[in-house]
Amino acid sequence: MTQRVQIVLGSKRFLKRFFKEYQTPLLFMKPLTKGANYGLLDVEAKVPFVAPMAYDTLAMDGSIENRGYIQLAYYHLTEDEVPVFTDQFKTLLKQRDQLQGNLALGLFVKDDKARDYLVLSQWERTLDVFASKSTPLWKPINKFMERAAKGQGYHDANYQIISPDDEDNDEKDD
Repeated sequence: MTQRVQIVLGSKRFLKRFFKEYQTPLLFMKPLTKGANYGLLDVEAKVPFVAPMAYDTLAMDGSIENRGYIQLAYYHLTEDEVPVFTDQFKTLLKQRDQLQGNLALGLFVKDDKARDYLVLSQWERTLDVFASKSTPLWKPINKFMERAAKGQGYHDANYQIISPDDEDNDEKDD
């Protein structure tokens, strides 16, 4: 199981260089939102980035693969919400096999004191995440998303895993 992950954002040109410099598992993430930054997911947290978003694993099932789609869902929770949220997530995790197209699902914490959490989910198809989030299994987690969003404490980003050498017409700075 992954103990720690790191994420960095930037241009395609900037992020591509890390694949040449480091021999560690890295996933290259193309944003599904036009104009958004590309992402690099370091699943072993081994690259010495200057200022990564680093998260420790609280719960994880499945293995992060170099294919498909990734959703990164960021939650900022109140002190009272944290234990309920983590319990609800662990309940969801036990039923992960019922989520169509799910390859991996994990809960990560950035900083216990700041109460910043990341739900990383990986899917075979981009629509799988949205279909799964509308099921009764995901309903308890959706409540936290709605509350956090009202207080500017939630956002998500969706990516496709690609090769850093793939042709990409969205970014012209190659």
